[in-house]
Amino acid sequence: MSEVQLNLPPPKREGKGRTRVAQYKILELYLLADFLKDVSLRNRTIGMLLRVSDGDYYLPSTSFLRSAFERTRLDSPLRQMLIDIQVRRVRDK
Repeated sequence: MSEVQLNLPPPKREGKGRTRVAQYKILELYLLADFLKDVSLRNRTIGMLLRVSDGDYYLPSTSFLRSAFERTRLDSPLRQMLIDIQVRRVRDK
């Protein structure tokens, strides 16, 4: 199987709503990659999510976290990354 190339522009920082939409689109791509068992694409989507979610203002919302946890496996790397972000956020306060 050939590798899928993602040539996405860097995320635009033009507001919280635009970032939230990007996070949900990345989640959809992650779920597709997970379904297809494409580890490389799955890992790149996690990287994309980190890029659009950096800084306190851009942390994933509660509804995003709920959606991600409802739609991923218990051992999902995405779940672990989201847990790590939230733990770091609480620890740093």
